[in-house]
Amino acid sequence: MATSRIAICLFKKGINQLDQNILLGKRKLTEVNITEDTPEDKLLVVRETENNIPGWFAIVEGFSELESKDVVSSSSGAILFFKYKRRIIGCCFGTSIAYINRENTVSDFGLGAAFEEIRNENTKSIESFTLNSNPLTINRVTTNPTQRHNYEIDRQSENITELSGFHYRDNKRILIKGKEFYSTPCPIAINEIIQVGKVAFNNYNKAIKDNAFKSLTSSKLVKDKEVIAELENELCNRINARNDEITLCDYEYFPNISEYRFKNDGASYEQVSIDDFYDIINTNNVTIQYLKNKKLIPYEAGGTALTTWSIFKSLFAQLVFGNDVYILFKSKWYQIDQTYLKGLKQEIEDCEIDLTGVTPWDGAQEEQIINQQLANELNGQFWDRKLYRNHPDFRHGIEFSDVLTTDRIIHVKKYKGSSLTSHLLNQTSVSAILLRNDQGMRDWISDRSTQDFGGANLILDATNSLVNDNIEYLILFMYDGDKKPSEFLPFFSMVALQIAIKRIRQLGFEVKVSKV
Repeated sequence: MATSRIAICLFKKGINQLDQNILLGKRKLTEVNITEDTPEDKLLVVRETENNIPGWFAIVEGFSELESKDVVSSSSGAILFFKYKRRIIGCCFGTSIAYINRENTVSDFGLGAAFEEIRNENTKSIESFTLNSNPLTINRVTTNPTQRHNYEIDRQSENITELSGFHYRDNKRILIKGKEFYSTPCPIAINEIIQVGKVAFNNYNKAIKDNAFKSLTSSKLVKDKEVIAELENELCNRINARNDEITLCDYEYFPNISEYRFKNDGASYEQVSIDDFYDIINTNNVTIQYLKNKKLIPYEAGGTALTTWSIFKSLFAQLVFGNDVYILFKSKWYQIDQTYLKGLKQEIEDCEIDLTGVTPWDGAQEEQIINQQLANELNGQFWDRKLYRNHPDFRHGIEFSDVLTTDRIIHVKKYKGSSLTSHLLNQTSVSAILLRNDQGMRDWISDRSTQDFGGANLILDATNSLVNDNIEYLILFMYDGDKKPSEFLPFFSMVALQIAIKRIRQLGFEVKVSKV
């Protein structure tokens, strides 16, 4: 006989009344007296069995020995609510989970409770969603790892939505699952059921203080249609007001984009910005449908359109409502945990430096001009557009550096671009990987130093080994505002930057971030 299971949920702070109108959805269930005494305040409600004989039964009954007892279905269930530490916990039996008012429950309660109980070696499966938005991550929707730490390699940009595995209770191995609800085999006695709920609550409180769990649940895909409607309305309001904090970004990655247009016979833009889009808007009342109808077209160098994106798919926006932070990326809305966002900004801020002795970007100069100017002012070398092409794993040329000095490998990118800095971060990471691991690149650096700089090799010795073990990578944004990168970079760029910093540091290089 199969073991009966129970699904446990936690209601949000401030909900402390055992009131069906708050705890349940639109339908009230029947209240039932509890005969066994426990010290907690409790409420037991039941949905009674409803016999439901399918309409086809009368037909089949006429030509067979089929009996009604063979096809009657039941939708019965019960919910035990109890108070614990000024919170309300719901324990659902049968099909009663459908009647919980989920708007009032903690959405990651079960996930946190399971996270604390399932050891790495006992993880059975993990379901996740990937911010397929992030330019540096692979698109992975579901994984089934044997150990959680394998999964957490790219946890900064991928979130778990369900965790399943084994735990030991009373010396018995049991299967538990965590999502919004915490699912576990159901004890028989009411005091044991309540104890299981209390343990799950305490485990959840431990999990939400765990940095790994915070990262794994740092963002949530918004599915509530009413919330999405409010967010889209605010987005349109800001576009109508020509808000300069909204950004255009590439919906897909193409390495060979040479220009953008809003229509085939329209103006060409080397780097398209939200201001360029504002210039072509022909209405005072932008709607979501308008944004979906308008197009952004990327072209390759030969003048051939690579694809067509709707403007809505190409928008990036970050909206803050009280303590809630939402982002729009690739036509999807995500809610970002504010604590995680603050920590992310702090990590970027810890890497920031003030770059002194250089002329600030005036907002108009091209990247190549800035790089040449930086090389002169920093007593370095101009390496912009010198591409290493001899590695079998990379089809396209790798830009080793824009500006090179004896103690820094500098990568520069204009911030106002459609790629949300993904190109800069990708090329910087690959440069570091090859400099550390690929002898071919170091040989190429030596050859180019001879060819272009009269043999002045700033970073390698006669054996093409690094002269300065403390050489660092400097990620430099061309930005003409007063803010620091940790203040002006949008969420996904900060996530991508954080990943790039960690990758480069793992290779033994220090990383700094600044603007010019």
